[in-house]
Amino acid sequence: MKDRGSAPLELAAAVGLLLIPAVLLVLSFAPWVERQMMAREIARNAARTAAVTAELADTGDLVDRAVLNYGVDREDVAVTLSGNVGRGGLVTATVDVRMPAIVIPGIGEFGSVTWSVHHTEQVDLYRSFP
Repeated sequence: MKDRGSAPLELAAAVGLLLIPAVLLVLSFAPWVERQMMAREIARNAARTAAVTAELADTGDLVDRAVLNYGVDREDVAVTLSGNVGRGGLVTATVDVRMPAIVIPGIGEFGSVTWSVHHTEQVDLYRSFP
């Protein structure tokens, strides 16, 4: 009686159970990093703009430009500003961005996770306001 190997079966099981999930996880990293960088950029710019202009203004134009540059849906990004815009005050921008949990190229995105980033800027101590 000949011994028969099971290499084809083991190869198929390894590809299906180990390699494919690992590849899907690696492919999901790029959108996560991209959206985290976008959120950091929006938070920095929104807080800096509020500190320089001394008003907690609407950030819609800033967010619209960022989502257009990154190719993200506008509904996936929310910005809130808080703090004091007086001399020496601190202005904090909080950005919440929805990130896909799993990305399968050619098929789509599945699930989502919300990631938040905060950035604080100080209003100039010696600034003269009108």
